[in-house]
Amino acid sequence: MIEFEQALQNYIDFLNERYPAKETLQIIPLYGCQTATLSGDSNNAGFAVYIYASRAILLPMEPVSQDDESNWLLRNLAHEYKHFLNHINETNYLFEEEEQDAERFADKVVDEYELQFGEAKPTFIISNTLVDVQGD
Repeated sequence: MIEFEQALQNYIDFLNERYPAKETLQIIPLYGCQTATLSGDSNNAGFAVYIYASRAILLPMEPVSQDDESNWLLRNLAHEYKHFLNHINETNYLFEEEEQDAERFADKVVDEYELQFGEAKPTFIISNTLVDVQGD
């Protein structure tokens, strides 16, 4: 059994309310792979990917290492959500500019969320195993 914890759903609801989109985005959670990269580049392991053609985010549900910050999942989701918003709004950036824009957006969104709801430390149920993502 795989379930999103309510904390992640609350964050998705926050994104939908604060930054609504005129189209639907699909989130595809990935378990046990620690990467969503299509390039095979291990430097990108653990990062989410926005798939333009299907308007979907491949979202790894586990941190790459114990050293990852507690809000890694929220940051990944916000970053890829910004790519989706840019896509549907037909915002044209060069790759590097779009990545910087998505990073700034992720920083802003996570800060806003944590200001409103407190520091985000989501917990996930993965294949009946409880995994608690904790920061130091």
